[in-house]
Amino acid sequence: MIPSLKFNLFNLLNIFVWITGCNYVDKSSNVNFFRYNEDANISTLDPAFVRNQAEIWASSQLFDPLLEFDDSLNLIPCVAKKWRISENKKKITFILHSNFYFSNPSNQKLNNVKAKDVVFSLQRVADFNNGSPGSWIFSNCINHDLLYQKDSLSPFVALNDTTFIINLTEQNEQIFMLLAMPYCRIVMEQKSIKGVPKGSGPFNLVDWKSDNYILMHKNKFYPQYDKNKIQLPYLDGVYIELNKNKQNAFMGFMNQSLDFYNGVNLTTKDELFDKKGKLKTKYVEKINCDVSPFLNVEFIAFNLDSNFMDLDPEKQKILRKSLDLATNKENIVSFLKNGIGIPAYSGFVPFGITLYDQKRTNNSTVDINTAKENMKFLGFNEKNRLVMHLHTVSDYADIAVLLKNQWQNIFVDLIIEIQPGSHLRKLRNNGSIFLYRGSWIADYPDPENFFACFYGPNKSPVGPNYTHFSNSTFDSLYLDCKKQIHYNDKLANYLKMDYILKEEVPIISLFYDKSVRLSQKQVVGLNPNPMNFLNLKTVRKTINSKNQI
Repeated sequence: MIPSLKFNLFNLLNIFVWITGCNYVDKSSNVNFFRYNEDANISTLDPAFVRNQAEIWASSQLFDPLLEFDDSLNLIPCVAKKWRISENKKKITFILHSNFYFSNPSNQKLNNVKAKDVVFSLQRVADFNNGSPGSWIFSNCINHDLLYQKDSLSPFVALNDTTFIINLTEQNEQIFMLLAMPYCRIVMEQKSIKGVPKGSGPFNLVDWKSDNYILMHKNKFYPQYDKNKIQLPYLDGVYIELNKNKQNAFMGFMNQSLDFYNGVNLTTKDELFDKKGKLKTKYVEKINCDVSPFLNVEFIAFNLDSNFMDLDPEKQKILRKSLDLATNKENIVSFLKNGIGIPAYSGFVPFGITLYDQKRTNNSTVDINTAKENMKFLGFNEKNRLVMHLHTVSDYADIAVLLKNQWQNIFVDLIIEIQPGSHLRKLRNNGSIFLYRGSWIADYPDPENFFACFYGPNKSPVGPNYTHFSNSTFDSLYLDCKKQIHYNDKLANYLKMDYILKEEVPIISLFYDKSVRLSQKQVVGLNPNPMNFLNLKTVRKTINSKNQI
């Protein structure tokens, strides 16, 4: 049952936040603000340094990329109006729109986005010294020695105000998708950036109170229009509450003080959904609910550089395979997700990329007997059990507990270590832990994005290869994919790479996620998409909305 929402401390806190926010809001139109809560930590809004979905969602309202994905994951122009590719496919020339303007709260002098701003933005990402989590995307396709050279040979060139050129060291068929990634959104060139840089997105940042709220107003100079020539965005603003208590946020949504609630957890799944993952009848007429495929995989990862238990590499692989064989992924999806998700028996790449999906099966690989025999071969049994530490954040402790129960059947005693997210990332990046839970959300809709997590030169801290997996055959196939023009040729390589990962088991894929988006009936145009972007440019709220700031 939903707890009764009467005049309690949570409501008092909301009222305080509303009153604070009212100082910045035009009260004549405040029903047209989109409100949602973010319980994950937001430490930056700078696109070059965003590290999680919470930061990406907020940052993407403030900054625009050259190209972006629509809800069907087609690449469409944004700041770039058009582009041309050289005959050798190593030089791409972009022609920019001249009517994208950087935010200016004073509404006095407006600075439009120029090619030099694009150069500045991409240099910040590509320079390894800056520590951008997106630096890996340019690691093998540009000449870093020429990064700041001011001539036509530099990787990023501003030919004039509206002409931007990117020079590649070798052709890369995915470069357009890479440029649409969150890290590559454009900021205004500045000698030094303190705080949040200026962007040209559909909304302008008005106020950000750490651990309290983020307030944005509509960018009145935004140049995009809908097919009826109505200026975007439709909303007057966005208000993001930063309340880390998921239950309070859910109560706020059910009380209609929030327009949107993302995802479900142990607290809310049984209230909203039946055991088959269907929204309960009593809520069908009250809220909008979109459950859709999501290019996100949840997994358990191993640090392959760790000399765990002094086992040699081959015996470590046997251990990893045994744990995989003992993992009942159907139970995880059924018991913990109410069926909202797909058991991950088909490798690291989630379902949702059509041509790749057609070549795969997803059959159970659970085999407790083989796993037991493997563990006995390694010297473990009921009298000599293996003790392992699994590191996770509190939100996923339920998965850890279920794995603890499953793995005890193969002589493994799992100790669960709950860590704050920032600390867990630090431990993972510096290689000081052997076993941890992780997830990977697609930055662009291609299997290559997932395989990048295992490409040797992408080892952390330079890139997203946090397992430190190293395989020369895999690396060769990965590089070959970047040069392939025809998708069928890439597909053959993808399947070979997938086979290598299944044999080497650097990770145990648990389930392919589905996004769950709940919104009030007054919200229109909040379309789901396989990458779970939060695109608020085309969202409307009907006039009878209860929500006001």
